[in-house]
Amino acid sequence: WAILIGTRTRLTKQIQVTTQHYINEQDSLQSELDLQLRLSHEHSSKIHNLEDSNSKLLKKLHELTRESSSDVQKRVTDHENYDKLEVEEEHILHRIDVNHMHIKLSGRDRLRQTYGYEMLPHVSFHLLVDEEEEKRLSFLVELAPIDSNPHAIDRVLRWVIEDRIWDNAQLSEPRSARHQQQLQTTGLKVPTTRELAFLEHHQGYGRAKGRLCLVGKGPNFVVYLNDPTPEEEVKTNESCFGQVIEGLEHLKGQANVKLDRVKVVKRYGVKGSTQYS
Repeated sequence: WAILIGTRTRLTKQIQVTTQHYINEQDSLQSELDLQLRLSHEHSSKIHNLEDSNSKLLKKLHELTRESSSDVQKRVTDHENYDKLEVEEEHILHRIDVNHMHIKLSGRDRLRQTYGYEMLPHVSFHLLVDEEEEKRLSFLVELAPIDSNPHAIDRVLRWVIEDRIWDNAQLSEPRSARHQQQLQTTGLKVPTTRELAFLEHHQGYGRAKGRLCLVGKGPNFVVYLNDPTPEEEVKTNESCFGQVIEGLEHLKGQANVKLDRVKVVKRYGVKGSTQYS
């Protein structure tokens, strides 16, 4: 009996120690999660305020430059007043540039806080090719490097996760496209979604075969199915955010296809993926 009681006592202590260890680990993970959520909310609030400030500055700049030719002619004769207007315009433009930089940096910080420093998640686009037969295909997109277009990437992930802006949208060949070089989204269901605060273009990440680029400030985007001509490549000034790495062949030959579902996933080698949305 003494041996049994001693064994039982040891097992009880081991269970208590193990249980306490898991409780402590759970508390630590919860604290880390709470911190990440708080920082994410802080970044979101900061970016929101910066974007609002940017909109106000652009509006002020527009009002400043919205002058009739007669008004401009009158101001030219008043050199002192005209010089003041030029200084004010330069000041606003400088503040806008600074705002854009802060928005880019805040977007980058939020991406790193949410997804880590090593690798951004991928975005999986599920296509409903034949509704009657419920035939589904998909293509996988690797997001652009975090330092290239962080504002656009951050906004794209929010469109996918928070707004689900591209679910049930159409991918169609624009009338301006030649030889089915591109497919563009249409029929978006959330017209009130916030667009980009500014066109964010990176010289090293522009139009290319399999590249996804926003139309203007979004949220519509284009998938390029072929490499651009030298003339098209020079003219482009788009906010590109991703590269198709699997399934581009599913888009070729399609004049109109439905996006059934768009998901954000983080891949772990060949073992599969963990879904974010």
